[in-house]
Amino acid sequence: MSYNLTPNTAFSSVLAPQAAGQGSTNTGHVDMTGFSSVTFVIVLEAVTAGGTVTLNVEQSDNASDWTALAGSVSTDDAGILALEVHRPMARYIRAVVNRADQDAETNGMIALRRLATDNPVEDSETTSAVLVSPEAA
Repeated sequence: MSYNLTPNTAFSSVLAPQAAGQGSTNTGHVDMTGFSSVTFVIVLEAVTAGGTVTLNVEQSDNASDWTALAGSVSTDDAGILALEVHRPMARYIRAVVNRADQDAETNGMIALRRLATDNPVEDSETTSAVLVSPEAA
């Protein structure tokens, strides 16, 4: 079993960068078949003073009817927001980004599906490599 991240994780781009603005945006969904965990990671470029960005998650059995999961993460500053769902109860998961009160700019979001039932993960969206440092002499 490899403990490296890249061969054991499926990476997906689920949200393109968003220009400064406000409002709620749903990401593309990820299919959790064969995975036990997903982490959504969004990079915030700028959040105007007084603004907040909140990241929530929804789940669905059919990718049409969505139910919000309890819990969220939020910030009022530029940086990174990450939210993990472990052992979701539904097949499909998506994130919801809420930019409120003042403008906020994002630099896109990725989803990392982990704890796969079959490793290494076949990931057609990602080009990756694992580099191993030589042992010190």
